[in-house]
Amino acid sequence: MDGNPMKLEEETTEWLSAYQGFKKYLNQCVVCQEIGYDPAKMLDKEEPYFQKRVKEFFYPLMVNEIDICGNCVERLSGEGKNLRISGV
Repeated sequence: MDGNPMKLEEETTEWLSAYQGFKKYLNQCVVCQEIGYDPAKMLDKEEPYFQKRVKEFFYPLMVNEIDICGNCVERLSGEGKNLRISGV
């Protein structure tokens, strides 16, 4: 990533409205609701302009199989050894 700050939420919303097909390249954490692009899916997208624009609006965000980001997994696992996530 080139270090640019994430664009304002309003601009991001407008961009997503204009490029609705892009949502399939996004991940969202079910705990903190953070949204970012999926780096693995972006490898398939070879258009340099598309990748540059995406990185202006979103940070890379990896989530696990139940859509929880690494930061939340760390925080939740630190809250107790008996933490269970129902439905898994």
